[in-house]
Amino acid sequence: MKNALSLKGKIAAGLAAATLLSSTGVAFANSNAGTQFGVWADARIQAAQNAVGLALGLSKANALNTLQNETNTKKNTAVSEVNTAAQTESNATQAAIQAKLDEHLASLQNAFNSYSSTLGAKFDAFVALQNAATQSLFSQKVAELTGQLTTAITSAQAAGVEKVTEESLLKKSQATSDLIAKINKVKADLQALINAEQNTATTEVNAFLTSQVNGANTTLNNTIETLKANAVAAFAAAGQDVEDSAILNFDKVISRLDKETPIKVDVQKLKVIDLGIIDGNRTYKVENTNEFDVVYKWKLTFTNADGVSETKSKEGSAAMGVSYFNTPVLGGVVIIQWQNENGDWVTGSIYN
Repeated sequence: MKNALSLKGKIAAGLAAATLLSSTGVAFANSNAGTQFGVWADARIQAAQNAVGLALGLSKANALNTLQNETNTKKNTAVSEVNTAAQTESNATQAAIQAKLDEHLASLQNAFNSYSSTLGAKFDAFVALQNAATQSLFSQKVAELTGQLTTAITSAQAAGVEKVTEESLLKKSQATSDLIAKINKVKADLQALINAEQNTATTEVNAFLTSQVNGANTTLNNTIETLKANAVAAFAAAGQDVEDSAILNFDKVISRLDKETPIKVDVQKLKVIDLGIIDGNRTYKVENTNEFDVVYKWKLTFTNADGVSETKSKEGSAAMGVSYFNTPVLGGVVIIQWQNENGDWVTGSIYN
């Protein structure tokens, strides 16, 4: 079943031209409808192309702006996450150092408290033991020796405390510096690795995005060109078929010029026959015994299905021209209309 919209214009124009030719017998040599149509068509094509170009420019600008905004958001999020990770690591390291320092300070204080609280009692016991052994003869000597011991030990203790304190402080300072240097180096090395990976990842995802966009555009462009070429070819083929048929039909009408006055489209020479169900569709046969092709429109009143077709004229020894149209629905009324010699569409017959 042919599409009514795709054929109606050309068929109507062809029949109108045939009517004009049959009634006047001349053509207007000074007018060129093809040239004027070309001017109009070129203007419409240019306007459509301009509209496409403008829409494409807006789409590209929007796409670039969206890409910029999304990248800025991702960049800010990544920087914030790295800064947060750095602060978290710094806080944890400082807490660990403080905890170790508190542990050492507590240990030293406990040791000092232990020695200082028991040192006098130990020496008192020693002195008492000596005094008891030597009796009064050794009292003076014990006191003298006690003084010497006290002086020597106290001096040694002070020197030892000073040595321990100074060397420990120096070690503490060096260890703290080494720890700080190590922390800073590890952080710097990790940041360098993060920066390198970030740059590599950015390059890779952008390259992949570009390849995907280019590939998609190439595929879509090829599809568009193929579909356009197929459509143009289909248009040309359909138009050429009707054009060739119209030219031949003009000759058939012209051949009736000296045989009929006026030349008419005779509905009595059109007949519609219901052939019943063929291949799952209800099939109608249209017979034409006019001397030229007749274009007709048909409509099924119960479904509003419709279409445009034609039936050729009788040829040579053939008694009539024949065409067919199908509908998948049974029952109802079929209305046939044709365009008469005046260019009006009229109802020819109604068939059950």
